Amino acid sequence: MSRSRDGDATETVKMFNTSLEEVRWYVFGDDDTIFIPENLARTLSKYNHTSWYYIGASSEIYHQKSLFGHDMAFGGGGIAISNSLANVLAKGFDSCIERYPRLYGGDSRVHACMLELGVGLSHESGFH
Repeated sequence: MSRSRDGDATETVKMFNTSLEEVRWYVFGDDDTIFIPENLARTLSKYNHTSWYYIGASSEIYHQKSLFGHDMAFGGGGIAISNSLANVLAKGFDSCIERYPRLYGGDSRVHACMLELGVGLSHESGFH
């Protein structure tokens, strides 16, 4: 496993530890993911940021779905995590990802930690 891919998830979750009250959502994606702020804001406005939400879409590639399932948000399409969920995720994230050394990429490790918390994916077709 590549150390840089390992660090991607860890660095992202470190942002969650800032616990800024004005932050409602943490949104991240791959280095070639493009977000349109107006569309993103409109989509996220349907959800209550004080509840636990893990929002995104599964891969459009059949092989990826067969490997990772349909309930994992892929970083290529973007992932949004509510502030309240991010705060809980950050507290145990380091120990969580250590339990999954065979998983590759930040999105698969975040997904594993979401499953441990009992949080399923809220599918949004616009995240693709």
